[in-house]
Amino acid sequence: MMNFVMYLEEAFSVDFSDFEFDVILIDSVNDIEALVDSKLAR
Repeated sequence: MMNFVMYLEEAFSVDFSDFEFDVILIDSVNDIEALVDSKLAR
């Protein structure tokens, strides 16, 4: 899990310190896509 979170931070500039992380945010491919899209939209 930690490796995947680190990958998202590096590849998509998702800063997990900006919000309260819950594993449900990356529970499915659709959830991951929504998370990345929301962070890229900033």
